[in-house]
Amino acid sequence: MDCIDEFATFFIDRYVRCPLCDSPGIVRSHAFDLDAARLIWDRCTDCSLVFQNPRLTNSAIAALYRSQDYFGREGSSSAAAYVDYVRYDRIRVEQSRRRMRRIIDVSGVRSGRLLDVGSASGFFGLAAREVGFDVTCIEPDVDLAAYGRKTYGLTFFADILENCRLGCEQYDVITVWGSDAVLRHPLRSFEQLVRALKPGGVLAMNSQDFDHWIRRIFPRVMIGWNAIFNLSNRSLDVLMRKLGLTLIHRGLEWQIVALDHIFRVLRVRAPAALRRGVIVVPAISFPLIIARK
Repeated sequence: MDCIDEFATFFIDRYVRCPLCDSPGIVRSHAFDLDAARLIWDRCTDCSLVFQNPRLTNSAIAALYRSQDYFGREGSSSAAAYVDYVRYDRIRVEQSRRRMRRIIDVSGVRSGRLLDVGSASGFFGLAAREVGFDVTCIEPDVDLAAYGRKTYGLTFFADILENCRLGCEQYDVITVWGSDAVLRHPLRSFEQLVRALKPGGVLAMNSQDFDHWIRRIFPRVMIGWNAIFNLSNRSLDVLMRKLGLTLIHRGLEWQIVALDHIFRVLRVRAPAALRRGVIVVPAISFPLIIARK
């Protein structure tokens, strides 16, 4: 963002109560320095939600995604979360096939309409369509949405979730993979999804337990300018209750991941030789979550 020194105009007013459970118990959690700006996160002492406070505006977030080259289209800068994002779509599709089988086995929902939120290139949508679902994707990055339309033939809303009009009780399955922290609100955004879910339908997602012991070893995991909020298992349970959802599965998932992305997520510097290739690892702090409406 060219106007990083003007960030004061890019914040929404501070929360004085927790945006999830409405508790007044708020304490400082951590900060993240982005050029000349310092971003602050608070923690709720009741539900343990960690949330950006004050929060960046939608326009500031969009500008930062462009300036930070989040998906690595301009090269391999340290600011990018990925390098040439679509390069590893093949392994993401295989991972998505595993997830789709788990959703079907756990929920019994085998067909119908599926909404994938934060779809990136559409890799999960492709896997869901393969087993017979009618898929709609939401991805605010217009280039990745265009790629998904052209390469996989999927239907995309190229916008943030909160700007999409989804209708009521339209979908049998809604999925959110690695994108819950970038939704704009920890409760209202999920309420929007639940309204769009049919009775008996399921919400499937993976979300890092921000209070997991692994963060003692890698304290910078899930800390970044675009992490609007961070759930823990405790705050996830509060969220499920408020949404009226029944948690039917929360379990370990093995993920196929590019080594380069692991180092970027952990914010660990490593030589290029160690960043090549892919690996299958247990996502010990990112459980697979399936909940029924």
